[in-house]
Amino acid sequence: MEASDEVAMFFLEQEVTRGKIMTIEEIFARFDKVAASDILRVAKDVFKKNKLNLAVIGPHKDSKKI
Repeated sequence: MEASDEVAMFFLEQEVTRGKIMTIEEIFARFDKVAASDILRVAKDVFKKNKLNLAVIGPHKDSKKI
């Protein structure tokens, strides 16, 4: 929000996607409503051990460490 084009895009995106322009204060108030427990609940739903993937690129001398 430091450049005028960033401010314009901020308001344009809100108008197009929501049909309402929220103030910065309203947006920060929504952020403040999010609790750590909310983040953990969503993270547990998104990150599942059976769906994890790993890609390693490059020569490695000891593949056991990876």
